Amino acid sequence: MKKVRIWLIRIIVIALLLAAVIKSPTAFVAALLGVVLAGYLFIIWLKWKFWRIVSPLADVSKMTREVTLNLQKIDRQFNNPDRVNADIAFLKEKGFSILGTFTARQLQTTNIVVANNQPEGIQAIIMDLPHLGVTTEFCSRYEDGKSFTCSNTKLPAVLPRPDIHPISRFPEADAQTVFSQFIASRPSTAISKFEDAAIPSQIESLYNEIKVYEIETIEKTANTEAQLLENFIINSGWSAIEWHRRQNDIIIVHDKIKDYDLVSRFENLMDTEDEQYEKLKGKIESIIKNNKPIDAFKILSAEIPTKHRLEKVLELGTPVPAHVYLKKPGVSAGALN
Repeated sequence: MKKVRIWLIRIIVIALLLAAVIKSPTAFVAALLGVVLAGYLFIIWLKWKFWRIVSPLADVSKMTREVTLNLQKIDRQFNNPDRVNADIAFLKEKGFSILGTFTARQLQTTNIVVANNQPEGIQAIIMDLPHLGVTTEFCSRYEDGKSFTCSNTKLPAVLPRPDIHPISRFPEADAQTVFSQFIASRPSTAISKFEDAAIPSQIESLYNEIKVYEIETIEKTANTEAQLLENFIINSGWSAIEWHRRQNDIIIVHDKIKDYDLVSRFENLMDTEDEQYEKLKGKIESIIKNNKPIDAFKILSAEIPTKHRLEKVLELGTPVPAHVYLKKPGVSAGALN
């Protein structure tokens, strides 16, 4: 497309030079046609550019809103056969029935081995991913609709998850270690014990419930933060020029923010490889757990080096209590060390 733009400019310049030098009706018509052609091609280029941007966004939106998981049985080779077969052997040792290998529309290249230990009320899945290796998870469902899961997934906890469906992550652990952690920490009363035939539908229903929660929570958070930002603009008294200059320096922390998002906002302000961050790292979870989000962020932000410390510029009360912070000029995310 860059070449197209260059040639468009050349056509216009040549046509106008011909009109100026030759000074004839033919040259004028050539110049006019050149301008028309250039304009037409430029419109085509704009359309191409627009759809190049919009189409991926539409695909992402469609994927994000795909809330129905339908497991389909398959018979194909594993991406990581040694690891998968080792985990299958371990599950059999622990009394699991292997119910088969499945896939789904959202996970077409992933093999999902499903297993069940009915007497213990434990379901297991082995996710065999082509580029991310193997993830093994253990889950128990409960009579009140809750669940408990342990996993060695390496994927970070970036999406919201219902409180009634907690997951403990052990990204460096093998299946044996994850299983031991699961047995030691899961609630042991009122466990639902499903027959093998019911397990695929149980996995589907849990996935669908979590996905619906993710979408609804993200939408609510986006709406809340949009209203808070609007209220800040109204109450800050900033001119349009100042807003344009400082908008990327604003950090809003409110009482409805999720723990994972609060951690992310704080870590974006710190150099995570810095010695000071390493000392604080072990305290972050307890600080967030034992304080309201606004108070937790206040405590955490006090750990930022003084010369880069945030300035609290405004407190908002609607639609939820919130504090608005401002980064100091010239300080970028991840550079506060």
